[in-house]
Amino acid sequence: MNLKELAEAYRRNAEAVIKEPLKYDYRVLKKAYQLLNTDIEEELRKLASSLGGCVSCRYSTPHPSAPLSLMARSCELGLRQETCRKWEKIEFGGD
Repeated sequence: MNLKELAEAYRRNAEAVIKEPLKYDYRVLKKAYQLLNTDIEEELRKLASSLGGCVSCRYSTPHPSAPLSLMARSCELGLRQETCRKWEKIEFGGD
């Protein structure tokens, strides 16, 4: 997944929360609105440039238990960060 696709996944997660406001706590709603008013791609780029591990890996996806947190990631290969040998730098371009 490249940076643009990851940003779009976070955007979809935030939109899903906003579509069902009664299902979520006000803090989750607030976070969703904040995320949509943020340049998600730029924030992800900053995190990927300064941090290692899953946050900078092309195989990362939003974590199911924290779908609005840009720092919480899951591996689309099903690997754990501690034992991963498949890390590849996330692609910043649209390709």
